[in-house]
Amino acid sequence: MKQRQKYVKRFIPVWVKLALYGSLGVVLVHSLHIVVGNTLATRALYELMNRQGRALARALVPRLAEALLTNDRLRAEEIVSGALVNSSVAWCAVYRGRRRWTTTRGEHEPSQLHHRAADDRETVIVAWHGHRFMEVAEPLLEGGAGLLRIGFRLDEVRDARRLLAMLLGSMAVVALVLGVVAAVLVAKNITVPVRAMLEATGRFDPADEPRRLGVASRDEIGILARHFEEMMIRLHEAHKERQQLQQRQIETERLAVLGTLAAGLAHEINNPLAGMKNCQRRLASGKLSEDKRDRYVELIGEGIERVEELVRRLLDFARPAPLEVEPVEVREILRRAAALVQPLFEKKRAVLREESSGGETVLRCDRHRMEQALVNLLLNALHVTEEGGEVVLSVASQGGEVVFSVADQGPGIPPQYRARVTDPFFTTKKPGEGTGLGLSVTQNIVRAHGGRLEFEFPSRGTVVRIRLPLGHGDRAVDAVESPAGSGPSDKA
Repeated sequence: MKQRQKYVKRFIPVWVKLALYGSLGVVLVHSLHIVVGNTLATRALYELMNRQGRALARALVPRLAEALLTNDRLRAEEIVSGALVNSSVAWCAVYRGRRRWTTTRGEHEPSQLHHRAADDRETVIVAWHGHRFMEVAEPLLEGGAGLLRIGFRLDEVRDARRLLAMLLGSMAVVALVLGVVAAVLVAKNITVPVRAMLEATGRFDPADEPRRLGVASRDEIGILARHFEEMMIRLHEAHKERQQLQQRQIETERLAVLGTLAAGLAHEINNPLAGMKNCQRRLASGKLSEDKRDRYVELIGEGIERVEELVRRLLDFARPAPLEVEPVEVREILRRAAALVQPLFEKKRAVLREESSGGETVLRCDRHRMEQALVNLLLNALHVTEEGGEVVLSVASQGGEVVFSVADQGPGIPPQYRARVTDPFFTTKKPGEGTGLGLSVTQNIVRAHGGRLEFEFPSRGTVVRIRLPLGHGDRAVDAVESPAGSGPSDKA
């Protein structure tokens, strides 16, 4: 979970991305608004000035035409001077062909204007020394008497454009700030359920009761959050059903193994019973000395203790109980599992050899479950072992792990079956000889302890290993010789 949280922290949160995208959208929209608005406003101002200029030119044309017809140059100069009084008019002149007929010049008039035809009515833009002008032309008497040319300064349009740009820019800044704030608030509101689902995913454990996300929105994200809650509940229920199924499998296999062990222990119990019966007959005859009578009573007590020990082992193995983890010496698990199956090995005249390497190792585990796992492996090994064959049960500490091994000398597992040996109900035994749950249950027990089940297939036989980690609270102590000695022991 910690690695997942570190991985998530490397990325920009979704709400930040949404806020950035929203802010970028606001900037782009208002930038476009400024450009388009400024362009449209400029065009509108040009059109307005063109109409005003055209109206002024048409108002002057009749008066100038009259002065031209009477060749009254003084009258024409007065009309031109009157037009120049307007501050927006840069020049006003009458041209006849290429020659300028009036001499009055405006303050900002260019020193030379390009030639225009007598019937030219087009409005043109003139640039002169960093200034821009709009020139309106109107023919006099359809061009026969000359051409009136009036130039208007565009400084006012330029100033109006700048003022408009500043106004739109200020509005854009205000809109940007408001848009960013709105984008952040909306993005956070949208991503709250997403964040809740992300945190729930990080802490979700199917073994624990899932907690509600607390998302009350009715939009798509709210629906998604509720579906996510339902999914966690279904996973939790599925996990509980799976645990219950595994527990049933363990108990089923336990009962099957119990029947097998009971058949083997029947012979072990019959021997002390026969001895006790013989002692009882001798005591009933009444023809024994006091020493012999005491000896027979002692033998009967030893036989009863032997039967009690055998029955106790069987009951300990058969008693169902939840997983109870406690410190256990691994060689004790080895000896108890071997003692449970020893009668079956003796009945088949096979050899069970126990081996342990290193010192005393204490493992935190469920003693009974680990015994069941080893018994399952030993019974499988015994099944494929011929009369007089040998099975080796060993335990060792390797690199922070405890390794239990069961090695047989049987024919081995065919390659086509090796991938399925841990599947529930899969077995190669004859009908009635097995449930097909032994290795599956063993694997579940091992996984419940955080370990793993391994198989090795040498040229002959099979080696099955149980690897369990020495986790928190586990300890391996220095070598301590057991009362039985340090070397491997053979049991025939």
